Amino acid sequence: MHAAQQLLALEAREGEFYQPDDDEWAAIEQGLAQARRGEFASADEIAALLSPSRG
Repeated sequence: MHAAQQLLALEAREGEFYQPDDDEWAAIEQGLAQARRGEFASADEIAALLSPSRG
């Protein structure tokens, strides 16, 4: 199961099915294509995104 499908399944369990809009689907498809190409964020990139000093 793809990550996007898992997120949709989790949302459905809350009683309301989430339907992404066209822009969200495009972002999901872009992310899946990147994953298929082996393009993943490094641990340092993720840590920087989660850093409280960001932004």
